Amino acid sequence: MLVAKVTQDLEHAHADMPFTLLQMPLNYHGMRLVEHAYSDGELPDVDPTRVRAVGTWLAANDELPDWVWPWLQRQPAHVRVLHLGSLQPLARGDDGQRLRAHLRRFGLGYDNQVVADPSRIKVRLPHPDHYPFESKPVYSRLHLGPWNTDQDNTVWVATQDVRNPRRERVPVVTGSWGGIGLQPWFVRVGGVEMDRRWYADPFAFCRQALGLDGVPAADPSVWNGRRMFVLHVDGDGFESASTVRLDSNCGAVFRDRIVDEWQVPMTISFIVASLTDEMQPAKPTARMRVAREIAERAWVELASHSVLHPLNWRRELHPRSLPRSVVWYRELNGYVHGMAAEVGASIAFIDQWLAPPAKRCRVMLWSGAANPTPDAIRAVSDAGCVNLNGGLFRCDALHDSVGYVSPWGRQIGDQWQTFVGAPNENIYPGFFTTMPGAFGHVTQTIERTGGERILKPANVYCHFYSAEHPARLAALEQLLKRWIDEEETVPVFASTYAKAVQDAQYSCEVLRTASGFRWRGFGNCRTLRIEGLSDAVDWENSRGLLGMRRLGDRLFLHLAASDGEIAFAAGAAAWLHIEHADCGLARVRLAPRELRFDAKGFRARRIVIAGAPPEANLRVAFDGHERLITCDSDGRYVVELPGGGTSEVRVWRP
Repeated sequence: MLVAKVTQDLEHAHADMPFTLLQMPLNYHGMRLVEHAYSDGELPDVDPTRVRAVGTWLAANDELPDWVWPWLQRQPAHVRVLHLGSLQPLARGDDGQRLRAHLRRFGLGYDNQVVADPSRIKVRLPHPDHYPFESKPVYSRLHLGPWNTDQDNTVWVATQDVRNPRRERVPVVTGSWGGIGLQPWFVRVGGVEMDRRWYADPFAFCRQALGLDGVPAADPSVWNGRRMFVLHVDGDGFESASTVRLDSNCGAVFRDRIVDEWQVPMTISFIVASLTDEMQPAKPTARMRVAREIAERAWVELASHSVLHPLNWRRELHPRSLPRSVVWYRELNGYVHGMAAEVGASIAFIDQWLAPPAKRCRVMLWSGAANPTPDAIRAVSDAGCVNLNGGLFRCDALHDSVGYVSPWGRQIGDQWQTFVGAPNENIYPGFFTTMPGAFGHVTQTIERTGGERILKPANVYCHFYSAEHPARLAALEQLLKRWIDEEETVPVFASTYAKAVQDAQYSCEVLRTASGFRWRGFGNCRTLRIEGLSDAVDWENSRGLLGMRRLGDRLFLHLAASDGEIAFAAGAAAWLHIEHADCGLARVRLAPRELRFDAKGFRARRIVIAGAPPEANLRVAFDGHERLITCDSDGRYVVELPGGGTSEVRVWRP
């Protein structure tokens, strides 16, 4: 997509609205937006085997260089086209002749007439299921854009000049060629804290404009048929005194009240300078001993939150830098600051001083503005870790639009940064002062990003300083109670989610076959989602599956292998399979009348078996016990395994 400006510095991400608004809907459909600033020079021609569409997101006053039109006209005809924002820059220079010829191929006509008087504009909305989506475009109205000459195109909104009603204009329209979404009819952009609204349903628009009906998408937020639950903890406040227990710091209180109480996969990070004054201490400090106790828990994944806690990863630290303008902690004996060193040295410290045998640091959680450079991200990969943080957002009553939901992540140079699934405590006003329980409001964001469409994992993202005050800790405990115990989630380590996202963006491929689809490259992302498909799974001619689940018109396929194939056939025989589970599954073997798998977890585990006839009798064996059970009226049975560990389970029809 050709745009006016591209920024990879997350501190200024709001200036890059095409990415901010469009990347999440594209992510949901298994696609990735690649932006190019037209001022940066001409692009190579696209690879039509990898690129679904080319397009523009322009403002009315943009001035395009000469190379843009020849480049657009040179792309293969079967590559779809998206034009968003404004068409006026494409009409300059030749009285719109190239633009008219371009749009004529799509069954559209065009002239530059614009009517701005709202009293003259009559609006027609032919598809109320997709438009308006979050609100009607009431702030401004213009009669502009192309007119439609092809009845096969889908008109989302049409305007008519009552003084000249001969031609309707269609500022939002899709077809087999792609789509057009013009302002002010497509989306209300807003700013970081301003009103933002999608007028057109962006998910439906992308699906129709890109021809993605019935096309599977990699879904990194779902695992074994359930929405992922991710608890990840930044190291801030570990050393702070806690008022919850007056003789303890926040690290010790967090260990007792959160880590040991919940015992689900969780990712916990540490800041080196919060644990010691020396990069190579003679012996562990008291704070290091508490941190090591946390690290020894089997359900804790170790992460780094840097050495000195950079506040801005793109600023240099100088002797005359103002305190806490670049890093939070001023210095550490035996350490020379550098942004790559913040990564490598902190991971090495955790591996040497905190990690028990056979365990090591797995994740880098970015601090401060979470705006790393490519070199800093590369240092994470060089250390064998994945990265997370950045892309903070809210989606609630105050930020009432999916337009605020950040995408899965962003390519930074030649590296990849994975974004969070929800905001943390410190973006809620009053958390540090008069409303210590304010973090409880994050549940609205978690709800809204996991309803009909699962956009993000159920992510509780917090800091050790949540254990500093009783109300803060109570709010965190209530969040964990709901999203672990009361909702259908599956707790996973942050690295599981981050690796799944990276696969979904770069490795996962889906290819159509005569009877279904073949997938490959799903090494860490283990869910395929297909929308609007009611055909039965042909288990006998599929491979690499461990189960499936239907939620509304969405079919979630749980994958047992990185490469495999799914076939569909009317009237295909049902097989025993896993519908969903709240734990890890391994060595899954499916057969028409028998199912075997290993269930792994740190607490009691729950696995829903499906595919049996209604009220059928089954036998189930695990942990040395065998019994006869009866399925419900839908042919389901819930296997409940007490305690943690690994259990080999066998279910079969006698």
